[in-house]
Amino acid sequence: EIPCDQGIVGLVYKSGKAVIINNYQQFLKGSPESFQNTKLQAVLQIPIFLQGRLQGTIGLAYLEKDRCFTQEDVGVLERFGVLASVALKQAGLMESYRMEISKKEAAVRALHQAQADNQAMLTALPDQVFVLNREGRFLDFRSPARSLLYKNPEFFLGRTLREVFPEPLAEKAMQCIRCIQSPADLQVLEYELPMNDRRFHYEARMVACGEEKIMVIVRDITERVLLEAQLEHLSLHD
Repeated sequence: EIPCDQGIVGLVYKSGKAVIINNYQQFLKGSPESFQNTKLQAVLQIPIFLQGRLQGTIGLAYLEKDRCFTQEDVGVLERFGVLASVALKQAGLMESYRMEISKKEAAVRALHQAQADNQAMLTALPDQVFVLNREGRFLDFRSPARSLLYKNPEFFLGRTLREVFPEPLAEKAMQCIRCIQSPADLQVLEYELPMNDRRFHYEARMVACGEEKIMVIVRDITERVLLEAQLEHLSLHD
């Protein structure tokens, strides 16, 4: 392997111009670091530029002793060099395009995987999950069973908290939503609602879901509240 600053290639790199050697064997005597080949008689080497920068060289050689290169040959090879530089540019663009497509495909796969993971986690949760906008309007939901819902989806989807829940509870929930300004903000609201001739206790955890949406995870804590009440009663009457 010959460094690019030596031999005929080195002359091309230094001058940035075509180099003709019509007596290669004589040239070797003064340039022993050049490519050693006793059969070469004449060599033509030209530079290849890409966007104004020298990227490499391309050359031709004669093995016949009576053949030599002329300036006309230089012009022909330079035109070929222009085509070669265009091909290199297109190859570079294609490689950049391929890498960009590969990155986008990887990002899409990662997004789909994240969505699948999130869906799996939501499915595994025993809780109800609601998505609201910042006006408190119900956009979407997920519930392990419709019987756990306070109202049927046909009623509450598209409506606001104030249209679905009693006003005191709706106002408390809206206050929580107004306090959520970033994904790091978490609001917790405990409340109770009458359902099927019983009163149920719930804990609602609210977080930002993007810039304009709020995710609310609602857990039934009725058993916990009743147990706490029983323990408190026993402690007072022991």
